[in-house]
Amino acid sequence: MLSIASFTSIALLIASALASPLNVLEKRNVGGVRLCDQINWQGDCWYGILPINTCISLNSFAGKTLSFRPDDATECFLMQGRCDASNSYADFTSASSGTNDLSVLSWIAKTESFICFTEATTAREKMRVLERIRVRIGVPA
Repeated sequence: MLSIASFTSIALLIASALASPLNVLEKRNVGGVRLCDQINWQGDCWYGILPINTCISLNSFAGKTLSFRPDDATECFLMQGRCDASNSYADFTSASSGTNDLSVLSWIAKTESFICFTEATTAREKMRVLERIRVRIGVPA
């Protein structure tokens, strides 16, 4: 029969095992975005997890966003106007290069919004576009 002290020791051992690196793994933040008003992640910065498939206003960062990166599993379009894809825009994933210096984009001072998608949603949409193009030009399946 186990004593209270033995039971407590076993319980503490199990609790510490459960608190091991397996519980330290971070969950991906789909829809998470980090942005700053200066290059190289300097100046006034902001991070938030926002709804996907929704146009988000840059508010005080409008025309001033010089560093921008979405979290893993998220793709975002940084856009001029109110999510207006008819103007130049930048397409970002977490692996995008150059996200820490957007001053090279001639239109960056006109940015007003962004919209993010899960990478799976983006991939499905790109497949639909390719399928429409294939059908339109008459390529057999």
